Amino acid sequence: MLLNVSSLSLYLADIFLLLDNVSCPIVVLNGTYHTEAAAKSFSKHFNNYNIYSQEGTNSFGGVLIAVHRSIPVQQVDVFMKVPNIIALDIGSSHDKFQLATCYSPPNEKLPIALFNQIMKRNKNTILLGDLNAKHQSWSRSNENQKGHVLFDWLLTKSMTVVNKYVATSTRSNATIDLILAPAQMTGIKTSFSVLPSMGSDHLPVIWIPDIKLVKKDCQYPIKRTYWQLFEMVNLNLVESKNVE
Repeated sequence: MLLNVSSLSLYLADIFLLLDNVSCPIVVLNGTYHTEAAAKSFSKHFNNYNIYSQEGTNSFGGVLIAVHRSIPVQQVDVFMKVPNIIALDIGSSHDKFQLATCYSPPNEKLPIALFNQIMKRNKNTILLGDLNAKHQSWSRSNENQKGHVLFDWLLTKSMTVVNKYVATSTRSNATIDLILAPAQMTGIKTSFSVLPSMGSDHLPVIWIPDIKLVKKDCQYPIKRTYWQLFEMVNLNLVESKNVE
């Protein structure tokens, strides 16, 4: 799941409710505002997850990734001190891929050089986050400079935008929370959905990729099933498959 939470401390209870009832083995949060107290509360509540967090370049930034303990994971050391960036190796040796998140504030340039470093390390990479990049190739909104830069960069890589043309903002039709993945991970068996707002001005995006990992013997706890929310997820999955 990908979500710009617009302050983890402010929406902590809403995040707990959402993730307690929607099984997400990997959770990526942008816009955490990086308060130590909120990060500790998140880690304590989800103690069956490995938690990685990084502060941002301003008070609105900060990123966090939570990976269920049944999934082999290791943080990439070279990017550990880069603001608004987390990079992880996911999986074992034969099925390993790199997962990286980036929050790019509206008034900052896309860190293309950093993206190139991440991709150089492992071409089998999923890059996701609130990039604030708008382009007609994936968003039904006015384009911006960051969108043009990202579009040109994608042309040089075998990467595609997974969640095209489905708004991730509650304030516009823009798709700014993006999941970028290699073509081999975006086959016909993959699907994504956008859930209703849980309070912030961004919408949670859930992606089910065509990836099979060797997992440890560990179960995912689901304390209670909210059937109305489950039905909404299924409906959104069906609708997203029909988006061209």
